[in-house]
Amino acid sequence: MKQIFSYLAILIFYFLIVIELSALNSIILKSGKTIKGTVVNQNEKGLTVKLQDGSTQTIEKYKILKVVYKDVSAEEENKIRYAEEKKIADNKRKEDEIKRKKEEQEAKKQAEIDEKNRIATEKENESKKSREEELREKARREGTRSVTDVLWRSAVLPGWGFFHADRKVTGAVYSGLFTSSLLYALAIRGKVNTAKAEYEEASLFYQVGRPDPINFLTADGFNFGTYYLVDSYSTDYVKGKKNEFKSMSNKYNGALGLALIVYITQLTHTYFMGQDWVEEEFLTNGRSGLNIESKWESAGLNTFEFRSDMGYTWKF
Repeated sequence: MKQIFSYLAILIFYFLIVIELSALNSIILKSGKTIKGTVVNQNEKGLTVKLQDGSTQTIEKYKILKVVYKDVSAEEENKIRYAEEKKIADNKRKEDEIKRKKEEQEAKKQAEIDEKNRIATEKENESKKSREEELREKARREGTRSVTDVLWRSAVLPGWGFFHADRKVTGAVYSGLFTSSLLYALAIRGKVNTAKAEYEEASLFYQVGRPDPINFLTADGFNFGTYYLVDSYSTDYVKGKKNEFKSMSNKYNGALGLALIVYITQLTHTYFMGQDWVEEEFLTNGRSGLNIESKWESAGLNTFEFRSDMGYTWKF
């Protein structure tokens, strides 16, 4: 008798399982549709449904709102859809709230870091400014590159003041231009004097030896052609010597003018730019050459980056 009840219980249990497995399932989709069928396979990517017509359909997981393992009516489907969508919306609000609070905390921490960096930078700049003011004051008291020191040297010998102010390239340029102009002027001075003497001699010869028209009178009358040729030759010769003298004089005056311009320019340069040169004896940022500066800087919350700046300073 007991065996009969045992077999009967097993048979009923098996029957219920078969009914459950063969019953219709309702797959409610996020798109608003509902698919009726029997779930025959499922994994992390989705599930496969056997439809009522015997065909199968694979549905991706992200499209599914809820799977109900029974056949539900339209009213039940709407209730389930509303409940699931409300649950998703609530979860989304909670996630957004958590994310917002986290962003606010990070922004607050970053603001505190930025404020600390700003205060530290201001203190550093104030300290640097104070130090530079002390060095400038010391430069004014003890410096040897004052405008007066540089100016009188430039007045005595163009370029000397720039060498004294550690501007060797600029000093060499001014000195070279001034010296070259003077040497060129001295080189052509003798040619100017020679051209002048030749012009004066030609002018005197023309005035004294200019052909007399009487000498060109013949029995046939005045020989105008011969007279014109002789007079033109003499006149052109004098004009040529005059032009040579004028050309050499212009070159000589141009060389002297260039030397004067270079002289005045380097004095003007010294006067207006020399105000700061004295400070370079004490301020390190006044040195010429390659400059490299490296430091750590804040790049975000608890993040720092190493920055290097490289440049080249020219003095002129």
